[in-house]
Amino acid sequence: MTGSALAARLRRAAAWRPGQSATRVVTMRCRYCRKMRPARQFRRGALGCRGCVGNG
Repeated sequence: MTGSALAARLRRAAAWRPGQSATRVVTMRCRYCRKMRPARQFRRGALGCRGCVGNG
């Protein structure tokens, strides 16, 4: 799938429920910094979120 097709799909998903996109973000608690962060802040195989692992 090309980047533009992926972006179009994400736009359609966001337009599905306007104004409710913030509630659909899945948050997870980082096991190191204990902060709730969006799932996109985590990478497979990483030990923590990008906020604490990326800075240190």
